[in-house]
Amino acid sequence: MKEINFERKFFIKNLYNPKFVISSFDIVEFESFGVFRELVENSLYHFVKNTLVVIPIETEIEYKAILQVFEVTKANDVATIILYIKNSNILDFVMKNLKDLKFQIMIDFEIPCMLFSYWRKGEPSEKWISNNRFYKRIKISYPEYEKQINRIINTCGAENIRFFWTDIDYESFNDMKFGEMKDLAFSLNHLKEYTIGKQQPIVLNYKTQRLLKRIFVANDWKLYLNNLKDDIWCFDLKEHLEDDGCSMDKVEINKLRMYIDLKPEVMNPYFIKVYDWFYIDFYYNLKLEKTFNHIPLISSVFDRWMTHYGYPIG
Repeated sequence: MKEINFERKFFIKNLYNPKFVISSFDIVEFESFGVFRELVENSLYHFVKNTLVVIPIETEIEYKAILQVFEVTKANDVATIILYIKNSNILDFVMKNLKDLKFQIMIDFEIPCMLFSYWRKGEPSEKWISNNRFYKRIKISYPEYEKQINRIINTCGAENIRFFWTDIDYESFNDMKFGEMKDLAFSLNHLKEYTIGKQQPIVLNYKTQRLLKRIFVANDWKLYLNNLKDDIWCFDLKEHLEDDGCSMDKVEINKLRMYIDLKPEVMNPYFIKVYDWFYIDFYYNLKLEKTFNHIPLISSVFDRWMTHYGYPIG
């Protein structure tokens, strides 16, 4: 009888390892610097190439600590790291103590920041400016979107800020009537036309043609689809620290793997393709379409109108 050599390459237990869960996602936002530090110290998060990481900074001590992390680990040369500055006092301290390291800054839209006043003092350096971005974060929602878009344009002119991170509330646009779509088209086109011909045009978000799976890491180590912390999808990492794929509850592992294993080819957009995956928020896929792989019409509209056409007709 001929001997058969059999090598098992797939193990059920390998379907889950708590050390690699958070690092499986493309955009990771931490609720606080404290939870970021806890997870790193417990080897439950490590920086991965081509990922985007948002880390809040609320004190001078936290800023000095993250700089030490960069200098020791060089993590900021591996991942794209955004320091999310939470108040104007800390922003002033950060801007006056920037080092020529690779990391980006984001602030809430309500925090005033006159970048010219820092640049006149050589803060930050030309090297930092050329290698990094300074974002303002703003929510876009219905029916306030026209005012919000105008605020982006006005801020670009008044504060010389050209990078904006938009959190689009797609659920609110469900209340929009079909006849109002032309008003949305006008506002989005106004934003695009404002930048045409400018040496420093407005840039929205983190443009990519690669599928981006986001995760928000809460202070209690629970994972959510975004910072709304809606338990429509929630994974409690702390509850499963001792588990592997064999011991873990099958409902929980299926919920996690269903998101982690998503591929572009299984996605179902309303139009021919997705032009910029940043505009696809899987929370709203699940909230509005009840499944990860069906992209809501309004998400596809924003993606198509903002990235492919100068005007969304024809």
